[in-house]
Amino acid sequence: MMFTIICVDDEKMITDSLKTQLKNYLGNEYAIETAESGEEALALLDELEAEGAEVLVVISDYLMPGLKGDEFLSLLNTRNDKMIKILLTGQATIEGVANAINQANLYRFISKPWIKEDIELSVAEAIKSYLKDREIDRQHQELQLWSTAFIETMSTTLDQRDATTSGHSRRLAAYTLLLAQAINATTEGTYRDYQLTDQEIEELYYAALLHDIGKIGISENVLLKEARLSKEKVETIHYRFAWIKALFHHRDQEGLLSISDQLLLEKIDEFYQFILDINQQDYLSDEQSQMVIAISNWHFIDEDNLQQNLLTEEERTHLLVRKGNLTSDERKIIEEHAKFTYEILKSIPWPHHLARVPMIAASHHEKLDGSGYFQGLKHEEIPVQARILAILDIYEALTSYDRPYKPAKSHEEAIAILAYDVEQGKLDRDLFTIFKKIPKDQLLKQE
Repeated sequence: MMFTIICVDDEKMITDSLKTQLKNYLGNEYAIETAESGEEALALLDELEAEGAEVLVVISDYLMPGLKGDEFLSLLNTRNDKMIKILLTGQATIEGVANAINQANLYRFISKPWIKEDIELSVAEAIKSYLKDREIDRQHQELQLWSTAFIETMSTTLDQRDATTSGHSRRLAAYTLLLAQAINATTEGTYRDYQLTDQEIEELYYAALLHDIGKIGISENVLLKEARLSKEKVETIHYRFAWIKALFHHRDQEGLLSISDQLLLEKIDEFYQFILDINQQDYLSDEQSQMVIAISNWHFIDEDNLQQNLLTEEERTHLLVRKGNLTSDERKIIEEHAKFTYEILKSIPWPHHLARVPMIAASHHEKLDGSGYFQGLKHEEIPVQARILAILDIYEALTSYDRPYKPAKSHEEAIAILAYDVEQGKLDRDLFTIFKKIPKDQLLKQE
């Protein structure tokens, strides 16, 4: 049985380019097939399945003669809802993307012209997700002999695309139910006479599950960033420094090494090790920031007698990130996901009692003092359910063990960080008071 990826675009140059790029990236472990329309791709799928091939991923253009990309992927989903679908386009509308999400179980959409590393990483993550779900399906078929009820409980994990975000949303949804119960049971504070109705709890639950759906439009290079500089950028610096050392050794042999060259030659390995050391640190000290600036300002004369800096402006900007690993531009990109969440969910025809789900879901980063996003709402402008999500989203992110870019905080550390935000006027004090009274073991059960 051959694992297969299908690329669909009415421009042959596009499919040929995709096929070549993916073949070079994935090697011979996967077959790459192409089609020039949705109809041709469906016929190709019939042939491949008859031959025993298993199609893991389908990458489709949006604007094509005949079936449009979302229509084609929706038809594909009725045949096999486990297949990973990626929409590749420069012209898709929010409505088209929402239709693909609703009807085709869309994994991602990628804009044209695509970034080479982005599409490679997306396909690699899609394959990983497919194979993970495939193995889960096999295990669940075995578990069906034991208990249908257990299978129904575990089935919520079958359709997950990304282990990090899907686990986060599932835990967050579970936390919301706990806090909603605690709010309705409280006899103290502002919320002692406040009762969340069953419909409001349902709104809250669905908003928690869907609050990060807007991340489907965020580049994987930003969304899954684990360090200030990527491995490729660190490797570039490594080779640049090695070239400088070779250049200086050659000058030394010819008696042309200047005093400044000699000093740089003595320090360049130390500089490189420093860059490695700080690259994945969560926080950069003042002293370390000054060191980055000093290294980036250090220059040398290259073999063409031109002055060059040790680091590029882009490398300097990334290394000077004070906390975390995202630059200000990257953080703005990440923050766009809340707006995308609203736009995608708003285009769905929710029943009347769930009509506020888009606003609640998209407002999980709003802060009482107006410093949040995506609308900068304040105090009573923020729905109670969104204030609940704001607290729980931070708590889950701090205590999560499956986030690749930072170690998990303990329950006590997370509560202390939340308390600080409360004192800063960012989070609802009374909701936080209720939340921190929930027994720790009840929260741990949701992990």
